[in-house]
Amino acid sequence: MSTPRDGSDETDAAGGREPDEAVPPGAASESAVRDDAVTPDEAVTPDEAVTPDEAVTPDDELAPTAVLEPLSADHQPTEVIPDGVAPASATVAGATAAGAAPATGAASVAGTAPVGTAPAGTKPVDPARRRTGRRWIIAGVIVLVVAAVLVVADLLTRSAIEQGIADEAQSSLPEGVEGDVDVQIGGFSVLAQLLTGSLAQITADAPELTIDGNPVDVHVIAHGVPVREGGTIDFVEGEVTADQASLNALVDVPGVDGEIVIGDGTVGYKGQFDVLGLSIAYSVTAEVEAAGTSVVLTPVGVELGTGDRKLALDNMPNLLRSPLDVCVAKYLPEGAEVDGIQLEPGVATVTFQASDLAFSEDALQVLGTCD
Repeated sequence: MSTPRDGSDETDAAGGREPDEAVPPGAASESAVRDDAVTPDEAVTPDEAVTPDEAVTPDDELAPTAVLEPLSADHQPTEVIPDGVAPASATVAGATAAGAAPATGAASVAGTAPVGTAPAGTKPVDPARRRTGRRWIIAGVIVLVVAAVLVVADLLTRSAIEQGIADEAQSSLPEGVEGDVDVQIGGFSVLAQLLTGSLAQITADAPELTIDGNPVDVHVIAHGVPVREGGTIDFVEGEVTADQASLNALVDVPGVDGEIVIGDGTVGYKGQFDVLGLSIAYSVTAEVEAAGTSVVLTPVGVELGTGDRKLALDNMPNLLRSPLDVCVAKYLPEGAEVDGIQLEPGVATVTFQASDLAFSEDALQVLGTCD
C-alpha cells in the first residue's frame, strides 16, 4: 500500500485514501509506480507467483472492515493432544471429508462423552464375570431351597417321633398307672441324630399321672436313647412330686399307724409301743435322707403320751432312736435309685437317676425291689 506524500494519514468518510493529486483514469501515478515497484531481492519465485484468481485488489477499492466481537459459543476448551495421538476433531473432520457420517455415540466438538459408552475412567464389565455372578446367585437360591426343605422335613420327623414315643410310653405304663405323657426331643436336628443311631435327649412330662387313683407329677429326662429297642439308655434322671395325701396312700412306713405329716424339711409320724402290758403312744419328728433304693427316716424328736400327758424325752429309748428304712424302689424302674428329697409343708419331691437302663417295652415295665 502507498503512503501519502506529505506523511499524513487522512481518510475519507468511506474509509478509503484520498490522493493528493488527481490522477487520470487508467493511469497510475509516478510515485505509486515507484512505491509498488519490486526490487530484485523481492522477486517473486515461481512457487509464489500470484494466480489470476488471487489478484490483489487495489487499495482504492477496499471496503471498510467491520470488527466483530467473538461469541461465547466460539470459545472451545483447549484440547491437549498427547504425542503420537491424533486429535478427535481431526478424526471427525477427516471422516467428514471422506464422505462418511460420524459414528453413533462419537464425541461431539464440545467434548461430551459418546452416547451409549461407559464414562471416562471406568472399565467395561467382563461378560465372564457376569456369568460367574449369575451362577453364584443360582447356587445360593438352590442352597436356601434345600435348607428350607430339610428344616420342614426335620420338623415333621421330630413331631412324628415325639408322638410315637408318647403313645408308646402311655401304652407301656405299669398296671394301675394312668395319664397322658408329653414327649419332646432335644438337640438340633432329628434327622442327623437318627443317622447316628441315637437321640441326644428325650424329655417326658406327665403332670397329671395317677397311681391307683392318687395324683402325682412325673418329669423324666433320658440322655442317649437308642433309636431301636434292644440297646441301653446312657443316663436317666427324673423327679416325682406328690402331696401329703398321695404320699400316705402310696408309701408304707413300718411301725407307723397314722399318717405322715410333711413339714419344712422334716416329716412327722405317730406310733405306739407296749411296756409291761401298757400301750404307750408316741409322735416322732424325723429328718429324711435318700439312700438308693430306699428313704431313711432318722428321728430327731420324740414325744410320749397324748393330750396333757405328753412328755418330751431327750434321752428316749433306743427303740425310738432307730432310723426307719422306707422302700421306694418298687415305685421306680428297675435300676433307678433315689438321689435326693425335698420337703415343703404338705408336698414332697423325690429325685432319682439311672445309668445304662435297658431300653425295651418289657424292661421299662419292670419295677425295682429293695434287698
